[in-house]
Amino acid sequence: MNAALLQTQLQLPYRRASWFSATGLLPQLLPGRLELFAQPVEFALATEAEQAVATGFRQLGRVFLSPAAPGGPERIVALHEITVAANIDLLRNRVGLRRLVTRGIGIDHDAVLAFFVQPGETAYRLTYAARESVMNTTTLAIERQETAARRFTYILGPGDARRTAALRLAGLANERTRATASLESLTAAFAVESLNNEFFTLYRAHYEAFRDYLLGTDAPTRLFGIPAADLAAGVDAKQRDRALKPVRDFVKKLLGRIVFLHFLQKKGWLGCPATSRDWNHGDPLFLDNLFRQTPTADRFHSERLVPLFYDTLNRPDRPGDIFPVTGTRVPYLNGG
Repeated sequence: MNAALLQTQLQLPYRRASWFSATGLLPQLLPGRLELFAQPVEFALATEAEQAVATGFRQLGRVFLSPAAPGGPERIVALHEITVAANIDLLRNRVGLRRLVTRGIGIDHDAVLAFFVQPGETAYRLTYAARESVMNTTTLAIERQETAARRFTYILGPGDARRTAALRLAGLANERTRATASLESLTAAFAVESLNNEFFTLYRAHYEAFRDYLLGTDAPTRLFGIPAADLAAGVDAKQRDRALKPVRDFVKKLLGRIVFLHFLQKKGWLGCPATSRDWNHGDPLFLDNLFRQTPTADRFHSERLVPLFYDTLNRPDRPGDIFPVTGTRVPYLNGG
């Protein structure tokens, strides 16, 4: 499975046939033996709480994975599709939707992979939920542990690069072996611990590349005012390291700010329409578009980021909260 090709698929609006068909994504992604039902199995929404968050609940198939122990029963993952009620915030309502899907984990199923879709919305949620029996070493009792709702969910559809989901799901597909497919391999594709490790590894690589680039030019002296004598050949290593601290601090601060901008972008607060009066419907690719619209790419920092940081995010007196570079709204963030 090619991650780049998968990424383009994950950016499309939800279509059942794109996932649940012989040529769809699920047969290419999931380990184990996949069974797709000829007809959906509809479930009743049994409680008022369920009826408040969903209008439809169905199972479209299941996946059979290797036993937890040799000779044991196969482990089964149910494949669900839930139609979310129109008044529910599909992207932020985790608890109510989670409770609905986890009721399917029980005697017949060890885990659930659920698609949450909403009429009129192009984005959708893909959530993985599982329970496992583990031994409490203090009480020596068997306890059931369940995956966390927020940490085992991908938001898919138009409006975002969907890069992380594509990399993780493509990795799941490329590493699978039909004979030894396990529930653990599926869990790992959604687990936040692995995502954190990947994030910090990649973040460090970006930091080191950016730092080394600046150190390999005349930037330390020209931009940071570091005396050339402190960087001359033969200078004590500790003295040189102390002198270059402003460069390292600059790189750390700028990368931190860019990560924070991605957080704001995810919230939908960057690039909101100029005519709006709330902080919704921002540009989900605000930073990418800002970079692409920079006349000269190597002036992105001075011509785009500096005005964004110092003339926009820290200024409460802008008419209409407009960012002049894009003509769209960007919030004031207390000057920090």
